[in-house]
Amino acid sequence: MPPDCHGAGERASSVRGAAAVDLDAVLRRELCLQVGRARRFSCEELGDALEVAPRRIKAIRDGEQRAGLDLGLRIAALLGPGSLNRLLLAVGYVARPVEDEDGEAAAWALLGELGREVASLSDALADGRIDHRERAKLARELQELVGKVASVAVRMEREQP
Repeated sequence: MPPDCHGAGERASSVRGAAAVDLDAVLRRELCLQVGRARRFSCEELGDALEVAPRRIKAIRDGEQRAGLDLGLRIAALLGPGSLNRLLLAVGYVARPVEDEDGEAAAWALLGELGREVASLSDALADGRIDHRERAKLARELQELVGKVASVAVRMEREQP
């Protein structure tokens, strides 16, 4: 290897390693937030849905195993669009839903989701403050909503005469 290229392979592999660590950390965080006792999913439910052993889901969540790209994307997609976008954002991408033909239906669906988010925020603020569990849940829900609003805005911009 020429002297000016010495170490170039090491830098490239360390960059790849850093990206892999980031993806694993993002996936672990998503799993910790949504999978386990008193969470959105149990390890068994997620394992059944993905046709993977529940102990593998638990090992990935606990950082004992790596998911790999295929399983990581499948897990994130099942956890929801916010989880998928946070995983993709770690490598500089964002997922957008496949556009439907009916723009009016999408706008009504978005309006319904916005209403649910306002109700959720109102419930969280009912006691005058937002605790750490409410904050994490609201942040996740609002991130998902922002992505949906952005996609509707882009669609509306394209449809302008």
